[in-house]
Amino acid sequence: MLERIKGKKNLTDLLLLLKICGLWFDFKGNIVGVLQKFRYLYFLTVFIFMNISAFQNGIKSAFSGSFFLVSGGFYVSLQVVIYYLFRKKTWDIIEKLRMFNKERNEKWQWKTFDEHSNVVWIVVWLYGVAAITFILVYYTAPLLYDLCLLIFNTDDDGYIFSFPYPLEEIRKNNRDFVHYSMQLMSLFWSLLLVGYGMGSLGLQTIICSYCCIEIHILCKTIEDGGKRKLLNNKHFLKKIIKNHNDILR
Repeated sequence: MLERIKGKKNLTDLLLLLKICGLWFDFKGNIVGVLQKFRYLYFLTVFIFMNISAFQNGIKSAFSGSFFLVSGGFYVSLQVVIYYLFRKKTWDIIEKLRMFNKERNEKWQWKTFDEHSNVVWIVVWLYGVAAITFILVYYTAPLLYDLCLLIFNTDDDGYIFSFPYPLEEIRKNNRDFVHYSMQLMSLFWSLLLVGYGMGSLGLQTIICSYCCIEIHILCKTIEDGGKRKLLNNKHFLKKIIKNHNDILR
């Protein structure tokens, strides 16, 4: 399992993460790029609809209800726009990390990369699995419980059991098409919210950890150079300075 999780040398795993989470827009006319934009359009449209429905009974009612689930959309909506506007910057960072990998020619360097990238990818995927599992359980557990009440005729007062969800203000306390549609729309929107968050946090975590890996390799190279008395060698020093400048960029 750990062998499959560790970071890929060509960073295809990082690109896949961004594509799945909806933060990769550079497809050069590919239909997937268009779908990414429609995904965000759906997210933003439903988000505006959620705010309207949450505040239709006043601010006090909104803040005492399910608005805590909607509030994360303010951050994510702006965040996706920033990723779209700076998509070329994201591509440049990934290309620089690929360049580092191409320049590795010693086994100990790849061993260091594999060990450290393995840890960070485990953290990223565990975060994603935990967040998605929480959202699915949050929405499905009350729904299954409510269906059990309905099936076994134990629902005497007609009360629909559910946790607070973003579009609950629209329902009319009936088990009808509107009720289940609002729950499904809220579920899908919440999954998109988690996906965008996972993509952003995952990308930042991976980039920072990969830069730390490069610094670790650079320090080890300098240490080995000192043992071999190469610190006065011009060729060795030029290589160290170049690697250092590449990391800073």
